[in-house]
Amino acid sequence: MINTVKYIKLLDRTNPDGLDIMGIKLTPKSVSTEFRVTFNIENPNDLSYSLPAITELAYEEIMNFNNFTLGLEIENVRPKIIGQEIYISNKLKTETKKVLETITTIEIDDFNGNRLILMDISNINFKYSIFEIMITGRMEKELLLENYVKPIRAYDSETHDEIDIDEAINVYNYNRRRSGRFHDSENYEKIDRLLDDHQTLVDSDWMVSFIVTEFVL
Repeated sequence: MINTVKYIKLLDRTNPDGLDIMGIKLTPKSVSTEFRVTFNIENPNDLSYSLPAITELAYEEIMNFNNFTLGLEIENVRPKIIGQEIYISNKLKTETKKVLETITTIEIDDFNGNRLILMDISNINFKYSIFEIMITGRMEKELLLENYVKPIRAYDSETHDEIDIDEAINVYNYNRRRSGRFHDSENYEKIDRLLDDHQTLVDSDWMVSFIVTEFVL
């Protein structure tokens, strides 16, 4: 039976430069009696990342090591990674800002679903974060992008009649509360496509990137 000392030595020998997770480097620091490996994280390529995404990607590598290198059956033991929970590179900040500045109008369904409200907006700022949400009885960590905007005007999509901005915001926030897991995907498809290229930040195989509009009056 392999012990923890031998385990970490074999992991170091098999991966002398640490685990390479799509350009993120993980260096093993220790291993528990349950064979839960603790890693230090290094980011030599200045990539955007989140610990939930990196942890799951590293888990797949560890499972391969356990199964195929050592012949061990160790299930559901996620590694522990020491580092920032989320890191956004200057490159992604710039790319996000450019995309958000091109989104000058958003669509809002009204309460009855029989009228579409359009709102002209101007981007002020944005913020990426990780938040927890309960999904089918299990707490999951997801990516959230909040787009802070100044509302300029709101109007009916068909008649172009002006709609009170506060009323339009109330409709948007009502839709957001009603859905629970509100993802403003129709307004932010360009951001979804942008984030598809950043798997170390949001692993599209299992993570969801939520995007919401926050109004600054």
